[in-house]
Amino acid sequence: MRLGTWNILHATLLDPSNQSAGFEPLVALHKFAEKISSLNLDLLALQEVDEGLARSGQGHQLKYLSNETKMLFWSYARTIIGAPGEDWREAKKHESLINHHDYHLRATLPAYGIGTLSKLPIAATATLELGKAPFGLPLAIATGELNKKSRAKTRFIYVPDEPRLALATILENEWVIINTHLSFVPFYNHYQLQKIKKWAKKLGDKIIILGDFNIPGKIPTWGRGWRELHPGKSYPAWDPKIKFDHIITNQPYAVKIIPTDTTGYSDHLPLIIEIN
Repeated sequence: MRLGTWNILHATLLDPSNQSAGFEPLVALHKFAEKISSLNLDLLALQEVDEGLARSGQGHQLKYLSNETKMLFWSYARTIIGAPGEDWREAKKHESLINHHDYHLRATLPAYGIGTLSKLPIAATATLELGKAPFGLPLAIATGELNKKSRAKTRFIYVPDEPRLALATILENEWVIINTHLSFVPFYNHYQLQKIKKWAKKLGDKIIILGDFNIPGKIPTWGRGWRELHPGKSYPAWDPKIKFDHIITNQPYAVKIIPTDTTGYSDHLPLIIEIN
């Protein structure tokens, strides 16, 4: 089984070395679909996925990626209604979780969240509310441009935290794959991860937790029995120096690291593994 995680930055093509490359949102999304198809994955956990937002062409990004990649089983968890950095509210429990089989029954909303694509049949899905930190932080945001030393430019802006969720996809083969995008506030994100680990043990035995943890290095594996399955650094994509994205488990799985070349896509690199 080949699986991975990728923060796609609402399907933004971001390459500081090629500032002249600009694409309409739907063209950019199609390029992401082509890249995902080339990775030949059985399952992919995505973060920063838009639905019905003007900045990304007002479509349902996860549904489009599902159709284009032939990963026909999917689940999407809205974390906020609205767009980050603009007017938004927390998604209510009854409007958060959408699955491929009930999509046609749900109204499209301007929303943002996390989603999981799968070629393998899904038996069940569930979400865990993780809350949000009571305060935000000034964050260095990549501008997509280069400075005079040919290094990526960043700017600091104050960013309030957003509500966070964990999305569990329970496959028919009994694997439990938990996708999440944790708070960028230190210590609070660690608290959220511990909450997910405790929840995961109630869902099954074959557990993998993956996503953008916003926690650097080896900290996510602190605690009895947890280990990292992909050691690669993932941020920023064009010059990865920090490991914010993780794939962890509490089982002794043998894995193969799958290298990827995705410079120009998002500000994060995907992490891909193959479980033997």
